[in-house]
Amino acid sequence: MKKTLIVLLGILLFIQVSYAQKSKKITPPSDFVKYFKVKGSDLTVFENDVTGDGKPEYFVNNKQFCGNRCSTTLYQRKGKKFIVLFEIDTYLYVDDGWTSGMRNLVASDWSGDVYLYSHYRWNGQEYIEFKCTQEVRFGKNKGKVKQVPCKE
Repeated sequence: MKKTLIVLLGILLFIQVSYAQKSKKITPPSDFVKYFKVKGSDLTVFENDVTGDGKPEYFVNNKQFCGNRCSTTLYQRKGKKFIVLFEIDTYLYVDDGWTSGMRNLVASDWSGDVYLYSHYRWNGQEYIEFKCTQEVRFGKNKGKVKQVPCKE
């Protein structure tokens, strides 16, 4: 059990790193830390220009609220405020492609030996789920990816 958990965590880290390579890990901006009244050390922050305006948006995991996985909130700076563009109770990354002027996103989760990916695109007002895939990570079907129905 312990060995399986270590392997699963290692694979999740690989997935997180492979998607996160498209985003740059940064020290949380001081005005961000002040705005949310948290310790910078409690946050893991990646930046990426999701809107295409040349300014970074922030993918934030608050370590205080992590259990088996961390929720991710995507923030956009608007003047001195930060607005939430998207929030999900798992890891969130930039996906390939653009829709309505915004980068597509992908969330990852796992169930047993299968990784589940939920793909999101911008509909002009909010991110909506448009495709779900799963990838077998172990056994004879390792690496097999297929589209699956999205959970509602």
